[in-house]
Amino acid sequence: KRSGTAAMLLTMLVVAVMFAGVVVPAQAQTFNLLYNFQGTTGNLGAYPQGLVQGTDGNLYGVTLAGGDQFDAGTFFKFSTSGNEKTLCNFYDVGACRDAQAPSANLALGTNGSFYGVALDGEIIRLTTRGKLKVLYTNSNAVPRASLILASNGDFYGTTVNGGTNGQGNVFKMTAAGKLTTLYSFCSVIQNGICMDGAQPNFALVQGSDGNLYGTTSIGGNDGVNDGYGTIFKITLTGTLTTIYNFPGYTQSSSALVEGADGNFYGTTAFGGSGTYGAGGTFFTVTPGGKLTTLYNFCSLQNCADGEQPTNIFLATDGNFYGITWFGGVNNNDQGTIFQFTPGGTLTTLHNFGGTDGSGPGGGGTL
Repeated sequence: KRSGTAAMLLTMLVVAVMFAGVVVPAQAQTFNLLYNFQGTTGNLGAYPQGLVQGTDGNLYGVTLAGGDQFDAGTFFKFSTSGNEKTLCNFYDVGACRDAQAPSANLALGTNGSFYGVALDGEIIRLTTRGKLKVLYTNSNAVPRASLILASNGDFYGTTVNGGTNGQGNVFKMTAAGKLTTLYSFCSVIQNGICMDGAQPNFALVQGSDGNLYGTTSIGGNDGVNDGYGTIFKITLTGTLTTIYNFPGYTQSSSALVEGADGNFYGTTAFGGSGTYGAGGTFFTVTPGGKLTTLYNFCSLQNCADGEQPTNIFLATDGNFYGITWFGGVNNNDQGTIFQFTPGGTLTTLHNFGGTDGSGPGGGGTL
């Protein structure tokens, strides 16, 4: 499970050296299990991709699989107390017939509808009543990450393939579905390496300067190693600048998040200088590209502080929260929920044990 999931999703290896952060003891936390997904049983779905709160206060999401007879995923609604309602089954006869296997969390539009991406390169819109409309389709340019709604009212996203050079692109799309490709990766090649990066896996983020920031999973050059990914900045009109090249054997494992200080924060799933393994890092990077490692995972024996972090976000308390795929204090290595201060102090909030869930393996978000 460990090697298969990581290799499939991020094609990562190991090693890189920075400096360690700080660990503090876990505080008492309340963890409430609200719902267990049942796979195809009763059309309830499997592998949820996250939750988004709608304008009606309910939580909405999609599953990658499960549902009715085609096992192609569901669109569902939850109350905040955990009452579930399946709104439609993808690829089944009915409102969601024209798409299957939504592969990322939804984004809420200003019209109250939700926008998402699906397996065959579709970009879709879903209403709170479960009505689907395919806005755009290109099976040769598949978006894997969530869309974001920018300040100009347009959606922005990335594809892991396609574009002019077949290595992914950055695009914008209006709410009505008019799509424009802004930049094609692998437009700068040296010695067979995409110096501008390639194959972005995670969502973009709009900075307070109005520009978009993101990461690629391969390409770039740190001066020693080739092809371990980049951090880039791109204007809303498509001018791209590479601001950082990840060092060898470590790549981004979450979308970047802008902090209150105007810098960006993120994680790598491997690399770092943890005492008990290269279990990934929590880092900050300035808009100009100066990166500082704030914490190295696997700094505790048996990776009790977690291993392979992903999916961080900034909460209203000013701290960052996320999930690790593996590690934790439980013997079955099921992952953790963690909190970081902007300075890199780690608090483990919950250790998954299997019956209460486990690390998401690249899917699902807080």
